[in-house]
Amino acid sequence: MGNIWHLAFPMSISSLLMALPMTLDMFWMGKLGVAALASVGIVQSLRMAIISPIIGLSVGGGAVVARYIGAGDQERANLAMFQSLVLFLLIVGSVGLAGFIFARPLLRLLGVGEDVIPLALSYARIIFAGLLAMDMLPTVSGLLNASGSPERSLQANIIAAIIIILLEPLLVFGLGPFPQLGIRGAGIAMVLGNSLGSGYHVFVLLTGRARVRIDRKSLRLDWQLMKRIILITLPAGVQQSTFNIANTVLIRIVSAYGTTTLAAYSVVRRILQLVQMPYFSLGRASATMVGQNLGAAKASRAEKSAWLIATLTMIFAGLSMTVLSFMAKPIISVFNTEAGVVSVGVSMIRIVAIGQVFMGLSRVMESSLGGSGDTISPMVINIIALWFIQLPLAYSFSRIVGWGTNGIWLALSTGYIVAALIMTLRFQQGKWKSKEI
Repeated sequence: MGNIWHLAFPMSISSLLMALPMTLDMFWMGKLGVAALASVGIVQSLRMAIISPIIGLSVGGGAVVARYIGAGDQERANLAMFQSLVLFLLIVGSVGLAGFIFARPLLRLLGVGEDVIPLALSYARIIFAGLLAMDMLPTVSGLLNASGSPERSLQANIIAAIIIILLEPLLVFGLGPFPQLGIRGAGIAMVLGNSLGSGYHVFVLLTGRARVRIDRKSLRLDWQLMKRIILITLPAGVQQSTFNIANTVLIRIVSAYGTTTLAAYSVVRRILQLVQMPYFSLGRASATMVGQNLGAAKASRAEKSAWLIATLTMIFAGLSMTVLSFMAKPIISVFNTEAGVVSVGVSMIRIVAIGQVFMGLSRVMESSLGGSGDTISPMVINIIALWFIQLPLAYSFSRIVGWGTNGIWLALSTGYIVAALIMTLRFQQGKWKSKEI
């Protein structure tokens, strides 16, 4: 239990610090109006859709780093960290450029109305221009967490969060000597804050202040090791892609109900992300525990850790969603007081609440499998849950059955429950214990 809390506590605080500026972002955008709320929600969903390979890289690289740390092979752990960073730079550079160039057609593909596109486009181009900094912070954080140095990730996220929280209202509203930039100010604050946090990560890696570092021995390309990382990363990347692309399809379904509904959906997603962070961090701790224990040839201990974390996660998720369901109306009203936004948002929270508890369980099982190097099973399970259950039901319940937006929220919960049950059965089979990486 002590090792779990050593990893999970700083990871939880780090995750909260990542989510808090994004949540406050919605608060400030709520002051600018429904169109600004919808714009930020759409762009961030689009960003998550196209950076999926980067998220998978954190899983794949983290699994290799954790295994070498568990086996006591420091040199190979450092080398794996460097290979992961090289892959990150190549991928994020390409993705950021593509997002910047094709931002307008991508927004139209999502069904964004003409009243929202100008705002969304100005925000999107800033985010994609600064994508390297935006996503280096969570990627390196994931790798450091896998190495067993979550406190360094925490420090970087503290720096980023403080800068964003202080700078955003100044740039959005033009307070003091700062220009009034509106939604563009929100994007600039996000990029600057994450840039400073990422800079601290680079400092940590170069000065050896974490359990992995970048030194002279690691400054070389190891094609075999890079290939191993890629082989683990690809299924994780496909999995994240299916999840994020499914979310963009879901936005297309939601956007048919108008800007007010889209704004409510964006607000609730941010609220849920903030609430989820503490218990989702337990899932990330599970990946580290499984990877390092397998590296140390302690499969039984790895399994016990995963089940304990799964139990704690469901307890925390249940309590969190119960409180959120009761407090849904005043919480949503903090971001926007329009009756339509509040009404849709309250319904969404209360319908997806039970699904969120199972989503927590699913994340722990998924992270545990990923920590062992098994990224194919989660990929297949998520494709089934998202594309064969969640999205078809979202369209059917809302359009064919006639339940409207409530049908969409019910479909979300159903997909989360199915994914959790299948993921748990897969973990229980135990084949991950013999996974070689």
